[in-house]
Amino acid sequence: MAQAPEFPKKKCRRRQNKVAKYYYREFKNRLKTGQLKNVYYFHGEEAYLQEEAVNLIEKSLSENPVEKLLLYGSTFNLNDFLILAESSSLFGGKRLIVVKDANKIKNAAEKTLITLLEENAGRILYDACLVFVNPTKISKVSAIHLRSAAGLLGDIVDFYPPYKNEIRSFISSYLGEHGRTITSADADYLIETAGENMYDIKNELDKLMLFSEGANPIIAADIAKCSGETAVENIFNLTGAIMSKNLKMSLKTLERLLSEGTETMLVLNHVFYSFKKLLLCPDAGNFTRREIYNKMKLIYDAEYSLKSGGQLNSELRVLVASLCD
Repeated sequence: MAQAPEFPKKKCRRRQNKVAKYYYREFKNRLKTGQLKNVYYFHGEEAYLQEEAVNLIEKSLSENPVEKLLLYGSTFNLNDFLILAESSSLFGGKRLIVVKDANKIKNAAEKTLITLLEENAGRILYDACLVFVNPTKISKVSAIHLRSAAGLLGDIVDFYPPYKNEIRSFISSYLGEHGRTITSADADYLIETAGENMYDIKNELDKLMLFSEGANPIIAADIAKCSGETAVENIFNLTGAIMSKNLKMSLKTLERLLSEGTETMLVLNHVFYSFKKLLLCPDAGNFTRREIYNKMKLIYDAEYSLKSGGQLNSELRVLVASLCD
């Protein structure tokens, strides 16, 4: 019979928020050397890499059949969790229990869950791996406590939005896995056209590999043709007009983009990251830092509305007018 995993006896100090954590790259290195934990707490804004990390854990468990179970923080029920955690796997192997949107677990359930994990983790997670996925920065106090409890039993991994050099490295690695290459300069051009969202980058790379039909290396001309060179040029014109607070030119360029069928999310991504870059400049041009944060919040809300199924074409004009204000 397999030996039950050993867990620390020490309880989480409710007021001690400082816990050891590391980042995605270190997480991958630890998995490669067989350092698989029974409990993980993922937090941060990079959802694509969080999803990849869950997939890597599943692969690490795949020597035997793996039963993957999904729970969601907004509907988290402690009794359902216990039933799933304490029952045997249908396939006779390991179970992977993933709690998505862990930041949405209600306070009462969260407190009970923390106590349960501190006192009974060895029994509950005898043949299971438990992963909490929080797609936000840690802010809610109880989330800090749950993270601390998870940290005492396993590992905490921070998924911050990657820097440009890290995205460039991802592009090269992803293409390399498919036998394709790209120069650093052309990778930077891809980032400029697709934005810095990892989901968008990955999707654009998949399209590029299909579009370029085996050409190696992938070059800027391939990227421009795949993304639509005219659309990219007009998006840069739009961001330039907004940064100059030129309302007339901004609306005119927006109309051109909409008539060409340019994806609204692509427009929002480019404008958002243009404001984000302003924060790194000593001179923010026509905007104060407070104004920049306010504009980014407007764009974020518009993106959220779009991802929730909203239609933004008419509201997009109002948004652009607000950004030029």
